[in-house]
Amino acid sequence: MRGSFLGFQGCLERRRPPLRTLTIGDGAPVKWVARTKQETHTTHRRNADLTAIRASAGRAFRSGVASETRTAAGRPWLAPGICQKKQETRTAAGRPWLALCICPQKRRGERAVTAHQIVPFTDPALRTVAQHVTTFDKELRELVKSLTLTLRAGAGRAGLAAPQLGVPLRVFAFSLDGRAGHIVNPRLETSERTVVADEACLSAAGIWWPLERSFSVTARGRDMFGKPVTVRAVGLLARVLQHEADHLDGMLFSDRLAPEEREKFLAQV
Repeated sequence: MRGSFLGFQGCLERRRPPLRTLTIGDGAPVKWVARTKQETHTTHRRNADLTAIRASAGRAFRSGVASETRTAAGRPWLAPGICQKKQETRTAAGRPWLALCICPQKRRGERAVTAHQIVPFTDPALRTVAQHVTTFDKELRELVKSLTLTLRAGAGRAGLAAPQLGVPLRVFAFSLDGRAGHIVNPRLETSERTVVADEACLSAAGIWWPLERSFSVTARGRDMFGKPVTVRAVGLLARVLQHEADHLDGMLFSDRLAPEEREKFLAQV
């Protein structure tokens, strides 16, 4: 047996006929049924093993690895995912079997969260001043998850504010150089030192323009559970936090450009 569960099926293919059914549950037996009843085998795994399986599958899901793969014998199968929803597929020989699908885990009573379309730069919704969050409920958690998923859905994305998804609430998410998170009702303290660097907006992707911003910033607010959060940043991450905070005030980064530069920028949007 290989070191990870993702190699489990490949090892089994070399020793046994193709699988028909595979079920996994917390503390329950892991069973596989071969072509003949005599080849039935059952084993038990502890909860710690199941947790490791889900963590491995979760890393594969977050890194964008495709859920479908193939065994050593060339037969397609689906790797175990984060949840335990079963979906049917077929082997190369056309025989059906069940595998765990790869999809985000959600708590009971919560809707599935997916990435959303980003509001374009010229949309009037981006000019709306976002409202303060007063209730830290599951709808807020779903919003934060949507921001995070949308942020991770494309390469080079560093920050995203709720108004960019059409939600007028003071929430934004960020992810840059290994630092990721979100802030609800943020308050920024900027430094007097400034620096000029190229800046862009996901609502006008691909258009970069030099802009002067504070070099360092301290952002304070709450997380999606209402706990206090403080983020101190310098350089590019500080620029990202200032950019997203502007969105919450209905301001676009082009508003900070000189009139001549603003006209040149808007001509390309």
